[in-house]
Amino acid sequence: ETKQLYKQLFPRDKRIVNVKRQMQQHIDDFQSGASGQSFLALLAQTGEQIYDTNRATNDAISPRRVSFDEGQGDLRMDLMVKDFSQLEAFKGKLQKAELGVETTSATQDKEGVKARLKIRSERS
Repeated sequence: ETKQLYKQLFPRDKRIVNVKRQMQQHIDDFQSGASGQSFLALLAQTGEQIYDTNRATNDAISPRRVSFDEGQGDLRMDLMVKDFSQLEAFKGKLQKAELGVETTSATQDKEGVKARLKIRSERS
């Protein structure tokens, strides 16, 4: 399932040998934050945090939809988590990775918590 998430984030990568190393390579490649590449940098950084969280908590985070507001430089992500505490823990991981994160909506139902996050780089 880690490979599945990686394939969702980087569908053009056909040969996947070491997911963590390849994800780090994408982060390193796109960390320049140049216009047009900031989407990929944010996606790679966010994807790495999802990967790490899911590895540690047995797939606690399920991304549903991703979009990018180029004018604002924000990554918008819809996701499912088990409960609000997992959502807050994930937001904390993003902040430790120097990403700004804001919950724009969150609702709980029988499946878990559906949340929309606005994510941006905090690096200069």
